[in-house]
Amino acid sequence: PPPPPPPPPPPPPPSPEPPPPSPHPPPPEVQIDDDVREAVSAMSIEQKVGQMTQIDISQVVSYTGNCKGGFLWADRRSCQPELDRQKLRTWLSQFGLGSLLNSPYASGCVGSVCGWTAAQFRAFVREVQLEAAAAGVPPLLFGLDSTHGAAYVLDATVLPHQLSVGATFSTARARQFGAIQAKDTLAAAVPWLFSPELGLATNPLWPRVYETFGEDPALVSALGAATIVGIQSVTTLVPPSPPAPQGDRPPPEQSA
Repeated sequence: PPPPPPPPPPPPPPSPEPPPPSPHPPPPEVQIDDDVREAVSAMSIEQKVGQMTQIDISQVVSYTGNCKGGFLWADRRSCQPELDRQKLRTWLSQFGLGSLLNSPYASGCVGSVCGWTAAQFRAFVREVQLEAAAAGVPPLLFGLDSTHGAAYVLDATVLPHQLSVGATFSTARARQFGAIQAKDTLAAAVPWLFSPELGLATNPLWPRVYETFGEDPALVSALGAATIVGIQSVTTLVPPSPPAPQGDRPPPEQSA
């Protein structure tokens, strides 16, 4: 007799259930200007790394006066910082430097001088950008830690730390907080302030608790968004005065 037919193949496994739709909307499509896309595509890896490199301003300054060995802390009474063009040119030509941050007085006063005024910052930034243009590299991006006012700019308004702003529960105060930071930082020709700090202070042992708005995500979100609105409201060196706070202490969930 002929052999029995082979058994039928097993049925295919059931199709997996499609994943449930995400409750979050898809991120918006990023629009990149053609000139930006063209510029980036023409850059080498080394140039891209250079543009992503940020160094402390102390790396491109030297100190005038009776500076023993040219080192700042050798004689704090008479040393004053000034742009060291040779150091800057080395960073620009060899590394394609992209960014500077900080103040040369960040470690403390030098004699009776504790910082640059906005006008002195602008003069320094101008000289740096002229050197960048001469080297054929993009303008450098300057940043300052203006997390509670432009504290590195002499005579700027110094504000309470973010934790104190968080204690107000006021988005109006947070907007004013951001606008004042931005006004005094932009007056120094610095367009980038490292603010707001949006970490959650979930552990009191963390040494940066004072730079947060607190431990509650809803409060941090609301005050962080309001601070950004205040920062972005300042677009000129002589902006209008920030709006007076209205409606203090609104619940964060109603102010986002």
